[in-house]
Amino acid sequence: MRCEGGVAPGFSRSRRHPAPDEDDGGAWGYQQLQDHYKFPPLEAASLLAETTESVLKNGSRAGIDLEELADATGRVEAYLTFRDRKFDRRELNAGLSGLNLRGGEA
Repeated sequence: MRCEGGVAPGFSRSRRHPAPDEDDGGAWGYQQLQDHYKFPPLEAASLLAETTESVLKNGSRAGIDLEELADATGRVEAYLTFRDRKFDRRELNAGLSGLNLRGGEA
C-alpha cells in the first residue's frame, strides 16, 4: 500500500482516529458520526449510575423501567464502540497476503 500525502492508508490526517468504514456514508456521513459521538451520552450514563445506586441501596429492582435502562445501555455501548474503533494495518496486510492477484483465495 502506498502512502498518499504522508498519511498511511486507513488513518485520517490527524491520526487520532481511523479512517471511516466503507459503510459510514462517505466523508460527510463520517463527520456526522464524529459530531454525534463527540461527547459521551451523559444523560444515559447518569441513568445507569442512578439505577445501580438504587438497586444497591434498596436491594430490589422493583420500579425500574427496563426498556429505558436497555435504551440507555445501548446508547452508552454505541458511544464506546465508536470511540474505541481501531485500525490494525498488520491485520489487514495479513488478510491481504492470503489473496492472490485476482482477488481469490491463494
